[in-house]
Amino acid sequence: MLVLKFFNLHWLEEAHRQVKYSGKNLVEIGTDLGYLIQAHFSNAFKKQFGLSPKAFREKG
Repeated sequence: MLVLKFFNLHWLEEAHRQVKYSGKNLVEIGTDLGYLIQAHFSNAFKKQFGLSPKAFREKG
């Protein structure tokens, strides 16, 4: 279970970097990081960082 938490955190940190610094669309970022259902990606991102990926990107 700890290994899964580690990888989930790693994927979310990578998602955070890509949302902030890349021009990729959010669906592509989620899919590239293994989230096949966009809502799961958005919910996990929001739980970790307090904002959805879309709100985080818009905030700038």
